[in-house]
Amino acid sequence: MNAVAAAVGGSKTTLWGLFPSKLALFEAVVEAIVRDYGAALTVDLDSAADVAAALERMGDSIMETIMSEQVTGIHRLVMGEAARVPELGRVMFERGPGPGMARFAGWLERQMQAGRLKPGDPVVAAQQFSGMCRAGVVDRRLLGLAGPDDVEQGRREVRAAVATFLAAWAR
Repeated sequence: MNAVAAAVGGSKTTLWGLFPSKLALFEAVVEAIVRDYGAALTVDLDSAADVAAALERMGDSIMETIMSEQVTGIHRLVMGEAARVPELGRVMFERGPGPGMARFAGWLERQMQAGRLKPGDPVVAAQQFSGMCRAGVVDRRLLGLAGPDDVEQGRREVRAAVATFLAAWAR
């Protein structure tokens, strides 16, 4: 709390008045980051020309979101503290990836019902696609081996993820 008070220019007393616990403060920080950098939660998939174009939008949005300094930083913090403070992981998931993946799985389910994708578990399909998008430059970014400017590499990896996903799921 001392570091937060110093960073925002207030006092610990003020912070404790606004946030009854460190977890409540963390929740507020995560909500602000999701609001400002959570493009993947609101990307418009329905107006895309076809499934491939929608997947590219989703993948690019995932990449843009996760590669930002703020989201990378919060991921690193949560990963480092999750074993000691599991509530951090829960808060992070419930505020960010959880709703985004549920929304994406719903879209995939509608594509399955419309016959554009093979029938299957849309939650598994969403996880597979997201995992493929994050497997390259995002993993390297989280380890400090890639910078936020590795956007073109990320775009290539998203295109490869779309092709692989469609090879498995397209009708």
